[in-house]
Amino acid sequence: MPALLDIKPRCSVILPSYNRIATLPRAVASVLAQDMPDFELLVVDDSTDGTPDWLARQSDPRIRILRSEHKLGVSAARNWGLAVARADVTAFLDSDDAYNPNRLSVPLMTLAEQPDVVCVLSSSVKRDWNRTRTALQPDLKLLPSAFEWALMCALINVECSSITVRTEVARAAGGFCETLSLGEDNEFLTRVAKLGAARLLSDVLWHKFWADDGLSQDGRAAGSNLLRYALQQPKILNKYPKLGSYGATKLLVADLRRWDIKTFFADLRQFRAAGLLRGNTLNLWRSHREVRKYRRQMRKPEALASLQGAPESWM
Repeated sequence: MPALLDIKPRCSVILPSYNRIATLPRAVASVLAQDMPDFELLVVDDSTDGTPDWLARQSDPRIRILRSEHKLGVSAARNWGLAVARADVTAFLDSDDAYNPNRLSVPLMTLAEQPDVVCVLSSSVKRDWNRTRTALQPDLKLLPSAFEWALMCALINVECSSITVRTEVARAAGGFCETLSLGEDNEFLTRVAKLGAARLLSDVLWHKFWADDGLSQDGRAAGSNLLRYALQQPKILNKYPKLGSYGATKLLVADLRRWDIKTFFADLRQFRAAGLLRGNTLNLWRSHREVRKYRRQMRKPEALASLQGAPESWM
């Protein structure tokens, strides 16, 4: 019988881990419980807690541990996993989250049946501090131009644990931007969208768990991250400035709601300098309301199904 590593898996699962010993066992167990057992689990670990010792005790041969002695950051960790993934299809899992047993089999079937689809996004159950809710994707296909625009406008839910992508497409798109700490999954998919269509699934295939120290909770870093995002996606500055303005004003409002005046003025200065905020306050507010209204309308399933791309008046 050939050794397991000589057999090409159907799916590679990439799981970055940094000091998540409290949640990592749940995440790993959820992958090992898949109803499609033909996978490899790449745990990219740069932890300084008890995670390395715990990983060393795992005996399932499908687990491959990529160990770094210095902190990589989540995007660099995923890119390392992408570089060594052996399967034709790759899925991602954050160490706080967990898969349902059919998390891999359903997207794999979709990709096999629809060769023009390069990426699948699935629905989830989100477990917040105060409530549990279902975040459903509409059940439809988005062609490349519609997929890219839906991502730029945040018309669809994007979480890394929902992404299943053809491995070569992910590599051709350049992987994840390693300078981003927020929205890196969305930015990655905007480049994937140039290479093919996406399939959104209403199937609830995974669970999102919020952590108090998660990267998404750091509101003070959001402004600098938006500027880095604009460097990677300059269209929101020069082609669709309403999107850049909307993102900036939304963060400024969030600063004020936290009563974080210092961050508010720091963000205001850097947004102005970068060209994300143009014109007077009244015009910025009008633009913000226009984008907000558009997003509310176009997030509806019937509107998304007819989406082709950006409104001509926004260019």
